[in-house]
Amino acid sequence: MNITPVWIKRLLGIAALMAAVISLMMFLHKLRFGSQSLLWGRAWNFGHAPLFGVIAIIILWLLHLSVGQRLSALPKYAIAWFGTVGLGAISEYLQISSARNADLSDWVYDIVGATAFLAFYFSIDPRVSDEEKRLQGLVKVPVRIAAVLIIIGVGIPVITGAAASWYRRTSFPKMYTFESHLEKEFIESSRAVLEYVDPPDEWSSHNSQVAEVTFFPAKYPGLELKGPYLDWRGYKALTLDVFSRAESSVTLYLMIKDCIRASYHDRYNGEVKIHPGHNEVRIPMAEIENSPTKRLLDLSSIQVIHLFLIEPQQPMVLYFDDLLLE
Repeated sequence: MNITPVWIKRLLGIAALMAAVISLMMFLHKLRFGSQSLLWGRAWNFGHAPLFGVIAIIILWLLHLSVGQRLSALPKYAIAWFGTVGLGAISEYLQISSARNADLSDWVYDIVGATAFLAFYFSIDPRVSDEEKRLQGLVKVPVRIAAVLIIIGVGIPVITGAAASWYRRTSFPKMYTFESHLEKEFIESSRAVLEYVDPPDEWSSHNSQVAEVTFFPAKYPGLELKGPYLDWRGYKALTLDVFSRAESSVTLYLMIKDCIRASYHDRYNGEVKIHPGHNEVRIPMAEIENSPTKRLLDLSSIQVIHLFLIEPQQPMVLYFDDLLLE
């Protein structure tokens, strides 16, 4: 009866674990999501934490197999942590010159995942030495609680993203009423400050919260209202209420894209004169759809709306409400 030598089993185990690490890293770099949605983006970012947590544990097992008892557990944990963090840094660095974008926050998720998983595993690791078992017993409960809370904490953006996505879907065709802070999950400002406030006293006909946007002197200060949006087909117009306290008119620019990287002539570019007081902006859907020079804008796949000014000479405040389809 042939018995496989222990050293061969060890080599096979090491090879299998190394293959697992390589496979997980390839999975990270090859997987692509077609969706640009807030929820999927945050879920993908959060996924870095458990993925690199698993990688950290595999590296730890590799050390257990390769060096055995020649190295105590704590140094192995340190090597596994630094190795995983290093892999995460290399992964993000390699994305700088690729189609994907390197993101420091992804590396933070990598670090958090490696830390939480290794900490939790230490509390149950049977391979620790007798001296380390004393430390294991002391930190077992707090370490487990801390590890679980860390993973829950980095998962909160996914929860808020899910809530915001649900709110958007149930509110449609109202896209922004500026009454729920969940809408802010989809809004990014550039050289502008957004606040939800009560309407100005002069806007006496209005009785709900509005968005107060302060545009600062810059080239293109404004808001990016992120999608993707639900299907706009079948609607007649995009409408928006705007109130201005300025003594003279100001030009508000709107840009609508069905592709994030759409060029100037391949998207909707519009401008509206905002006069002092209340303004009802109404843009016919046919005008939006026919805005690209060589095709129709895909109304079923609107990705982003920009509201902005061009080079205001001083801070300009405008109030917005009820961006919706009719």
